[in-house]
Amino acid sequence: MNPFIKGLIAVNKAMFYVAIVFLGASASLATINAITRKFFPGLGGFTWAEEMSTYFCVLMLFVGVAYLELTNKHLTIGIVGNLVKNERAHEIVNHILRIFRAAVTLFLLGLVVRYGFVVLSSMYASNILTFALRWPRFIFFVPMVAGFIMVLVVWVSILVFYKGKEVDIDHGSN
Repeated sequence: MNPFIKGLIAVNKAMFYVAIVFLGASASLATINAITRKFFPGLGGFTWAEEMSTYFCVLMLFVGVAYLELTNKHLTIGIVGNLVKNERAHEIVNHILRIFRAAVTLFLLGLVVRYGFVVLSSMYASNILTFALRWPRFIFFVPMVAGFIMVLVVWVSILVFYKGKEVDIDHGSN
C-alpha cells in the first residue's frame, strides 16, 4: 500500500477517535450541567459547561467528517443508482455519481476553505471572545477549517489513487 495512503488512513482514524472524545466530553458536560441545575438549583448550572458542550459537539462533527468521507459512511441518497437494475450498469452509474460527488465536494469545499481562512484571520485580528469562557473564538474554528482541508485531501487521494472507487481502510484497497 502507498505510504501516503497509509498515513492518510492513520490520520483519519486518529481524527475519528478525537471526534469520539469530543462527543463523550459534550455529552458528559451536558449531563453534569443538567443534573446540577435539577438537584442544585441554587447553583443554576454552569454557563461555561453549556458553551463548551456546544463547541465540543460542533468540533466532533467537523473533525470526524473526513473519516466518514474516506470510509464512504457519510449520509447519502442513492436514488439514481438504485434505479438501475443491471449489476454492471449499477456499478458504472454509482462510480460516475461518486466522481460527480467528488467534483462538487472539491469545488464547494475549496470555496469554504478559502473563505474559512478569511473568517479565521478576521476573528484573529478582532480577537472576538466566547461569551462564557472568554476564550478567543477563533481557536474553536481552526479545527473546522482543518476538517474541511482534510476532506479535500481525502477526495483528491481517492480520485488519484483509487480512481474514485471506494477505499477499504482495513486492507488499503478497493
